[in-house]
Amino acid sequence: MVSKQMRILTWIFIFTTNFLIVYCDEILIKDYKELKCTYDPETGDQVCDCKNRKRNFILPLLEGTLKNVIVKNCKEVKVLQETFQNVDYIEHIQFDKIKELSLENYSLQFKQRLPIPKIKLIFNDVRFSEILPHSISGCIDSISFNNSHIEKLSAYAINSVCQTVYKLSIENTKIDWVDSQALKKLSIEHFIMQNTTFSHDLPSRTFSALIIKNVMSITNCTFAGISTRTIELDDGNDFIFSNNKVDRLDGEAFRMNANGRIIFERNNFSQISHSALSAINLGENAKHHQNEIQFLANEIKATDFPIRLDVARDFNLRILDLKFSTPINCDKAKEFRRNAFLQKYTETVYFRIAESTDDDYSSLSAIMSNRCTIRTYFIALIWTGIVFIVILSIIATAFFYRFWMKRRPNRQISMVIPDGKTYCETQIMIQIENAGLLKTNL
Repeated sequence: MVSKQMRILTWIFIFTTNFLIVYCDEILIKDYKELKCTYDPETGDQVCDCKNRKRNFILPLLEGTLKNVIVKNCKEVKVLQETFQNVDYIEHIQFDKIKELSLENYSLQFKQRLPIPKIKLIFNDVRFSEILPHSISGCIDSISFNNSHIEKLSAYAINSVCQTVYKLSIENTKIDWVDSQALKKLSIEHFIMQNTTFSHDLPSRTFSALIIKNVMSITNCTFAGISTRTIELDDGNDFIFSNNKVDRLDGEAFRMNANGRIIFERNNFSQISHSALSAINLGENAKHHQNEIQFLANEIKATDFPIRLDVARDFNLRILDLKFSTPINCDKAKEFRRNAFLQKYTETVYFRIAESTDDDYSSLSAIMSNRCTIRTYFIALIWTGIVFIVILSIIATAFFYRFWMKRRPNRQISMVIPDGKTYCETQIMIQIENAGLLKTNL
């Protein structure tokens, strides 16, 4: 009897479980509706417009020869792995004004075909909860993120592109979290990163095994922290890092073989390791005049570490207008004056004096020759005055003491000693006095 009841309960459990699975699947399927797209045979454009409806859509499976695919004005759109698998030729895919774009693994993977397509991917005003591994790969000519928000950029999110990407740009975009090796094994002609904010520290090998054919430019970006070997370039040409704000720059943050210009200009570093630039090496194709790292018009906040910047032996470090914003006093300036590294750049490294009321900067040599020298002069003058007064007091005391000692014998009790006379003369004087002849009555 018990066995029969157990079998019944088991069958009820299995039936209920299957029902819930099917029901939940139906709910999930019903939650996404296939987005209807219109095709213009004259232009070859496939336009998928959600028209700002508050529904979640799935991009339909596309096939054949297409020129442009434009997906826009959506609350949420999901791109499946097989969405573009049957497309023979496509040039341009644009996602515009998408509040949530969900990319499955390999959803934007384009296999090599003849002729090789020059596919352009554009994400404009798009929000991603996460870009999964291998979401973007294959034969892609350019990738552009503009005015977008990426909450998480996973490892291998963009990797293994089968040809040189002409342009990879990330502009006016916020990225909350980045995994190591998020961008890996890419050959890029122009890598442009501009006005982009990274909310968390970039881990080691964020940009891994990259080849830069022309230029990698990072400008007007904000970094919470750049870890060791965040940027790894197996082969690079020009590298420009300018107008950025970096809270922390670790040692060997940039590991690259450079064949072109290396420029760090007008950046603001709160903390910087002395070995931050030491892993930049000279590439095999570099020319002799390019063995220079230019560190121009940068600002560093912290001054409580041994001030120096190490570079590889193949490079010369050129420093101009380097400013340390933390105020220092003259004692610290004297200490820095003895710093072996700063002795090379006394005219091009600038500090603020703590006693100064303004925010102007002065070179280390100017501080030592003007401000700290003036202070030393006044201190020396005061001490000279004190010593002069002490010496003058000693002299005056000695003079007074000598004068007093000379006057001292004259103030002793004196005895009246008569002039020497003979006995007879003395007797005559006594008789005259007794007779009163020497007295007069007036």
